[in-house]
Amino acid sequence: IFVYQSLYSLPKNIVDLKHFCEHNKIPFLTSEKRSELPLLQQFNYEILLTFGYPYLIKDKVIRSAKYAINCHPTLLPDYRGIYAANYAIRFDDEVQGITVHFLDPGIDTGDIILQKKVPLTLFDTPETMKKINRKIEPAAISEAIQQIDNNTVTRTKQGQPRRKTKTWLTPEDSKIPEELFSKELYNHLRSCDPERYPAFTIIKGKKVYVKAWWDNE
Repeated sequence: IFVYQSLYSLPKNIVDLKHFCEHNKIPFLTSEKRSELPLLQQFNYEILLTFGYPYLIKDKVIRSAKYAINCHPTLLPDYRGIYAANYAIRFDDEVQGITVHFLDPGIDTGDIILQKKVPLTLFDTPETMKKINRKIEPAAISEAIQQIDNNTVTRTKQGQPRRKTKTWLTPEDSKIPEELFSKELYNHLRSCDPERYPAFTIIKGKKVYVKAWWDNE
């Protein structure tokens, strides 16, 4: 297993994965640089699996494996890129899910292997979507690998997404459009990252941040 380390310390979920690998004698590697191929060349592998990896995988890395697959946090072809969950919330999707697909040089454009759907509510956020997806990702990934192993895997070409979205969001994308009212405004607020990229508006030349929270009662 290879994990790209961009921070000085590993997030808790990655620490848990590291402990799992050590317990089961599975190779676990970290790197502070995007140098996947030299690390992977240490091992003899057929399947390359990525999930939660925020960078494009180079074609030579994809071709280093017999099968290269990725688990994406929405139902492709909608919302490609790492901010997929934000768009699903912003557009008020009632159903979303995950997609296991083959890797190609594009951004989440490879052929689909399988998809799993989950319902969303008006109180979901990108963070709750991540938690929901984590519950179904292991079984979906296992099913896809089993299909590959049994030679029963099918490839479904992706169509065109329903909406045009950006693959990379910036803090400016959290600005509240003036024309939004009521539900659309609420969806915009809950789609923004409240810590890194909170929603904001401009009042008399000053940036005013706006956050949404819910009464547990």
